[in-house]
Amino acid sequence: MSAALLLPVAMGTCPEWCSRWQCDGSMWCSSGKMPAPCDGCREQGSSSDVTDLSHRLEAAIMLASRAPTAEPTPPKHCQKFVLMSFGRSGTTAIANAIEVLTSSEGTSLDRELMGGSASEMGRVDDPVSTARSYLSRQCTYHPTAGLTGFKLKPFMDVSAAGQPTESRWADWMTWLRDNNASVLYSHRNALDRIISGQSTVEVNNLHGNQKWHFCSPGDNACIDAHTNTRVTLKTGDQLLSRIREDLVASERILMMLTRYGIRHHAVTFEMLFDGSENEQLATWRGVIRFLQPWRTDDDVSTGAVANALGGTIRVGAHHQKDRVANYPSVVGTLNTTEFANLLH
Repeated sequence: MSAALLLPVAMGTCPEWCSRWQCDGSMWCSSGKMPAPCDGCREQGSSSDVTDLSHRLEAAIMLASRAPTAEPTPPKHCQKFVLMSFGRSGTTAIANAIEVLTSSEGTSLDRELMGGSASEMGRVDDPVSTARSYLSRQCTYHPTAGLTGFKLKPFMDVSAAGQPTESRWADWMTWLRDNNASVLYSHRNALDRIISGQSTVEVNNLHGNQKWHFCSPGDNACIDAHTNTRVTLKTGDQLLSRIREDLVASERILMMLTRYGIRHHAVTFEMLFDGSENEQLATWRGVIRFLQPWRTDDDVSTGAVANALGGTIRVGAHHQKDRVANYPSVVGTLNTTEFANLLH
């Protein structure tokens, strides 16, 4: 979060609608006139003095992963849901598991309604109408489903203050808030995303007719193709720039969700898939409590999670050196920077 200049108490504080935040000295602080949700404020107790981008994002994700307190409680059927994440972050597996764990089978939570690329999203003229009509149809087709929703890769320009630069996406944020939609944001280690993305491109260049973006259990040809592919990454400033862009984009998305007062929760790929069994279970339970607050931890057992993930398989390597041909050069690029924590 960017540093803020705090006004003395005598000069006024943020109005009631922004009660969890502190004023940064903007003119509206004295008048109380609302320019935009929490515009010009920062959260009380936030580490605004932290300049390390990687650690700032970690702090933002941790904050957004706490138990939700937003009211009112979502309805038990057809709750509007968006799984938001950039590509190669495991969202297909996450969406499919959530369908099972929330009794929303068949609602296609893994559909990328607004498109799977920046160019496809750019052709969505009215995201509010697109989302409204799709969710309405899904609720009609699946009236008892716990959730109706879709995936979104947030290829939208967002300012450093968390404001979409295009009005259509600002309108969509407002619509999400006004309709009490639940947004789950998932982030993955930026270096792993780069490796996975490049590996997938190379696999599909060799096996283009297969479209092997994901592998199903038992699809040994797909699994072998991904497992045996090693990539060579660009290093130096080019790699640092790509990582920085990734982390900045994620930080701004979280700021945007907070700024608009959208009911949201954040997790990481690592929380869901790479921790100990107890850590993974606790994370999945947190996700389901966020989406369905009336559920108890007993509803989400280790067996239930394993069953929900039964249709997916992981084809990435646990160690980056097993996938990156020039791994020593990558280490040399990152080792003395703020991004050294992305190496493993």
